[in-house]
Amino acid sequence: MRHHGHGGGVLPEAALTLLVLIAVAGGYLLAAHRARRRNPAQGWNAGRSASFLTGLALLALALLPP
Repeated sequence: MRHHGHGGGVLPEAALTLLVLIAVAGGYLLAAHRARRRNPAQGWNAGRSASFLTGLALLALALLPP
Protein backbone atom coordinates (compact mmCIF):
# COMPACT_ATOMS: atom_id res chain seq x y z
CA MET A 1 0.00 0.00 0.00
CA ARG A 2 1.36 3.43 -0.94
CA HIS A 3 0.80 6.56 1.08
CA HIS A 4 0.48 9.75 -0.89
CA GLY A 5 1.38 13.17 0.46
CA HIS A 6 3.67 12.14 3.34
CA GLY A 7 7.37 11.40 3.53
CA GLY A 8 8.33 12.22 -0.03
CA GLY A 9 8.74 15.96 0.31
CA VAL A 10 11.84 16.20 2.51
CA LEU A 11 14.27 17.00 -0.28
CA PRO A 12 12.12 19.65 -2.00
CA GLU A 13 11.41 21.29 1.38
CA ALA A 14 15.12 21.36 2.20
CA ALA A 15 15.94 22.79 -1.23
CA LEU A 16 13.29 25.48 -0.81
CA THR A 17 14.57 26.36 2.68
CA LEU A 18 18.13 26.60 1.39
CA LEU A 19 17.03 28.71 -1.57
CA VAL A 20 15.17 31.15 0.71
CA LEU A 21 18.17 31.45 3.07
CA ILE A 22 20.52 32.09 0.15
CA ALA A 23 18.14 34.73 -1.24
CA VAL A 24 17.97 36.44 2.17
CA ALA A 25 21.77 36.41 2.45
CA GLY A 26 22.11 37.84 -1.06
CA GLY A 27 19.57 40.56 -0.35
CA TYR A 28 21.33 41.50 2.87
CA LEU A 29 24.74 41.64 1.20
CA LEU A 30 23.33 43.76 -1.62
CA ALA A 31 21.78 46.18 0.89
CA ALA A 32 25.05 46.33 2.85
CA HIS A 33 26.97 47.08 -0.36
CA ARG A 34 24.55 49.86 -1.26
CA ALA A 35 24.80 51.34 2.24
CA ARG A 36 28.60 51.26 2.05
CA ARG A 37 28.57 52.89 -1.38
CA ARG A 38 25.99 55.51 -0.36
CA ASN A 39 27.99 56.71 2.66
CA PRO A 40 31.70 55.82 2.26
CA ALA A 41 32.78 58.09 5.13
CA GLN A 42 30.79 56.14 7.70
CA GLY A 43 31.29 52.78 6.02
CA TRP A 44 29.61 49.56 7.01
CA ASN A 45 30.51 47.43 9.97
CA ALA A 46 31.82 44.10 8.67
CA GLY A 47 31.07 42.53 12.05
CA ARG A 48 27.38 43.27 11.54
CA SER A 49 27.39 41.41 8.23
CA ALA A 50 29.37 38.53 9.73
CA SER A 51 26.91 38.27 12.62
CA PHE A 52 23.91 38.24 10.28
CA LEU A 53 25.43 35.60 8.02
CA THR A 54 26.42 33.49 11.04
CA GLY A 55 22.83 33.69 12.25
CA LEU A 56 21.60 32.52 8.85
CA ALA A 57 24.05 29.61 8.92
CA LEU A 58 22.81 28.58 12.37
CA LEU A 59 19.23 28.87 11.15
CA ALA A 60 20.12 26.60 8.22
CA LEU A 61 21.59 24.04 10.64
CA ALA A 62 18.40 24.12 12.68
CA LEU A 63 16.00 23.89 9.74
CA LEU A 64 17.73 21.59 7.27
CA PRO A 65 17.80 17.81 7.70
CA PRO A 66 21.05 16.22 8.90
